[in-house]
Amino acid sequence: MFRIPIGEKALLSLGVLAVILIGLISYRMIDGIELKDDTLVIAHRGASMTAPENTMAAIKNAVDAGADWVEIDVQETADGKVVVFHDSDFKRVGGKSLTIWDAQSDQLPGIDIGSWFDPTFSKETTPSLLDVLEVCRDKSGVLIELKYYGHDQNLEQRVIEIFVWTVNDPIDISTMTSRGVDGLITDTPDTAFSVLAQRKKLKPSERLMLELAHIFGKRSRNLEQ
Repeated sequence: MFRIPIGEKALLSLGVLAVILIGLISYRMIDGIELKDDTLVIAHRGASMTAPENTMAAIKNAVDAGADWVEIDVQETADGKVVVFHDSDFKRVGGKSLTIWDAQSDQLPGIDIGSWFDPTFSKETTPSLLDVLEVCRDKSGVLIELKYYGHDQNLEQRVIEIFVWTVNDPIDISTMTSRGVDGLITDTPDTAFSVLAQRKKLKPSERLMLELAHIFGKRSRNLEQ
């Protein structure tokens, strides 16, 4: 086999070059690390790991955990009521083939959407947007995702007119519109807050070490230990 001889000086030069490149890459990574924690915790469909998603139980758990924002999904019923619900029908969470746009609002209290998660939530039914806003008022912001399945009639206008009164500050309205930036969407807001609280106790150098461990694929210690 033909081989190209490489002298010791050439190998040494390659080694030095590799060290320089690694150093430059590491410097750029470190330089881009944000050492100040300013992350909002947004509860995904409420605290949906502790209670069935988009139910009052999940919303209340998220608020009690101190979530900055609660993310929910809204749709219209057949009679034009804005309710909190994610899927197009009740098959997954209620065991019924009924679609949300064919349902009358007075039917919803009779459909159990909690037992699929755990029997203890058998009394959970589809809440109205107004119910959720009342629970979150003065405690957590509400990130509203409009769910379109091709059957909505006037969803945007109804959400803006019956319900915008809970947001009084113009800055809050602007923030809700552009929500999702610089935020942490989580199913377990209590856990997220626990981690953030512990990070506050760390020195900048300790936070830097955690970030470096992540960058280079090393297993860092769990913040909760």
